[in-house]
Amino acid sequence: MSSQDWEAETFYTYAMELFSSAGHVATSKPEFINHSPERFAYFDNKHNVSLTREQRDMFREYNNISRLFSANGCVFFSINLLSNRLHRSQVAHNIHTTIHPLVGSSASICLFRCDNDVMLSFVGFGLQCLLSDWYPTIDDYDRLLHRLDIANMSISSGREYFIDMVYMLARGYYLSTKPMPNAIIPINYFSAAGIDGIDKETLNDYLERALTEPQHKYDCDYVDYDESYNTSTESISEELDLMLLEMDDEEDDNPFGEELDPEEEDDEDEFYDDSSDSVEKDQYEFENVDQEIFRDPTKMVKWLNSQ
Repeated sequence: MSSQDWEAETFYTYAMELFSSAGHVATSKPEFINHSPERFAYFDNKHNVSLTREQRDMFREYNNISRLFSANGCVFFSINLLSNRLHRSQVAHNIHTTIHPLVGSSASICLFRCDNDVMLSFVGFGLQCLLSDWYPTIDDYDRLLHRLDIANMSISSGREYFIDMVYMLARGYYLSTKPMPNAIIPINYFSAAGIDGIDKETLNDYLERALTEPQHKYDCDYVDYDESYNTSTESISEELDLMLLEMDDEEDDNPFGEELDPEEEDDEDEFYDDSSDSVEKDQYEFENVDQEIFRDPTKMVKWLNSQ
């Protein structure tokens, strides 16, 4: 076995030691170690998995998946990357984005290894995949350990714990909004500096360099925040629809838009009259509406919005 293979197979011990030294876990025994991507996707998780061909092709890009431990609503993994250095960050981003919905946790944190460097990635609590810098496993161990120290994170809730970890370790360009041009160059910048006659092309070049500074800094490791990835589940969507329905009921006592007689508005018993005449009226008024709508809150919300 080559030294690289041995280091890949024992990477989970490095990961456990790192998180233990930082105060996140007390045990040195992971939940499981060095599973293949196929075993992880199809056997280690309770969810029925349906992966695209592109996602299955990614199985060639990584191995030795270890589920380390769970803490404060977050589950921690270590993963060894097989990709080349040029694509390591994008590959790690894609892998974490793919596996997060499978793990059944509010948030997941992965420690990736590529050759002699490690990187953390974060997904959860409404945030898409965020990456940290890469750290050499030897030279930068203390710097990574300092940032990862549990003293930097709140443990009052899983969300605060996760967000604090993101704040301490995620790349700076994820945490700051892109500045507006007038914030980069104040309106009186050139006049105050005694510069006259600057042409538009030079100004545009200056602005472009300032706005794309993270891309130049990280080069091939730059990975933008992917807002197109949706971490919500069907159950969350249904809960949202029910919540919207409740809000509609509170804000509008007459969601069907009928004009009520003032006397009827004052008399709830009469308004909710369950007489045969009332039932017959409702039957004719909504006879063209699919009855399934009245049995499914989600469909009801969508129908109400369309009306």
